[in-house]
Amino acid sequence: ISTRTSGSFSLNHGRKACMYIIPSFVSDGMKRFFGSDAWQKDIIGVDTILYKAAVRSLENTIDYLGRDEVREQLTIFQTALEYAHDKCAKQTVSHCNEEGELTSGNSTTC
Repeated sequence: ISTRTSGSFSLNHGRKACMYIIPSFVSDGMKRFFGSDAWQKDIIGVDTILYKAAVRSLENTIDYLGRDEVREQLTIFQTALEYAHDKCAKQTVSHCNEEGELTSGNSTTC
């Protein structure tokens, strides 16, 4: 359960201070670059090859472990994640307020 989202503040543990998480954006220059032939052919092409290799490797791993076993373990994980969310959602607090000031001395949240 994350309290760290763009456009908010999060505790920088090394500095014991709040750090602003910049919201994502796409500038006009970025839009032009992402629409360029260089991006579309060179970068997207390599990313697609890498993605397909990763999927193939994951599928091979699942086959090796057994699809039923992986499905069962995934169900256990999802149940645990749901439990953690239900248990901690109301207890999870940010260490920083909306102005970027420290709000608690706690070193951890739920």
